[in-house]
Amino acid sequence: ELGGGVGGAARRTLGQELGVTRGKGSKPRGVDEDLGVAVSWGGSAGATATDLDEQERLLSRMFKPHKVKKLMAHQRAALAEAERLRSGAAKRASTDARLHRQLRIVQGSAANARLLSSAGAQTRPMMEKVRQAIFNMVQAQAGTVGCLPPSARWLDLFAGTGSVGLEALSRGAREAHFVEMDPWVTRNVLGKNIATCSFQRSSVVHTRKAEDFLTRALASPSFAGGPFDFVSMCPPYLLVSYPQLFDLLGRGPLLHERTILFVEYPSQLKHQVPDVLGPIVKLRDRIYGRTWIAVYGPAGAGGPGAEDDGEDY
Repeated sequence: ELGGGVGGAARRTLGQELGVTRGKGSKPRGVDEDLGVAVSWGGSAGATATDLDEQERLLSRMFKPHKVKKLMAHQRAALAEAERLRSGAAKRASTDARLHRQLRIVQGSAANARLLSSAGAQTRPMMEKVRQAIFNMVQAQAGTVGCLPPSARWLDLFAGTGSVGLEALSRGAREAHFVEMDPWVTRNVLGKNIATCSFQRSSVVHTRKAEDFLTRALASPSFAGGPFDFVSMCPPYLLVSYPQLFDLLGRGPLLHERTILFVEYPSQLKHQVPDVLGPIVKLRDRIYGRTWIAVYGPAGAGGPGAEDDGEDY
């Protein structure tokens, strides 16, 4: 008898599914009585490709081959989906086991709060020393040394652990928007870090690709509440198109003439970092070990091409 499918489909006998007719008191037509084998259907957990090939060969001798082929295709698809789910669950369990709290908030109301991150995940959080140096520079640029303006809105693109946006909230920002595409990360890492810092009321999480978020903003100028005072963009270097991201940011409504933006990028893509981005300009480039940061802000605050090798860590 065929097992119930996804959604609890009605059970049918193999003969019914394969279109075998049975006369009164007779055996199914087309069955080779000399096979001498018992053929089972369904419940093939653990079956290999060889098992299924052998099962298809035997069934094809007993029933109409085209119907057997169709049913075996469903069987293989079901087994493949089961294996995919098992593999995904194992991967998530392995990632869960590697979660740690080595990151911390550096300064402000949530100073020293320990944040979750995942060893080997693609969240790739910014190092604490680099984060400290960047925030000191951004605060000095904003004219609020030691804190951020209390009315500030922060946009954290490619948020991952949320360490940058949470650092901003800890230092006095009014609200932060976190853009992270991976639902598992937003649920098991970012969301928990927001709760750890008690910033639920001042945090907005957007579970979508940064490119989709920026495209949506282009179509709806008031999307996400309008322009942001501070924007951080720390993408997974070689997995994104920097020209596309800069184009969407420059044409969109999320920057105003006094927005301060910093972008992390690899040295080999320095030629893709523009001097002008919408209403703001590049003020300087800074190098922190292997981390390169481009800082943008109001035109009168520095000017394009004003570079600084920064500090090494």
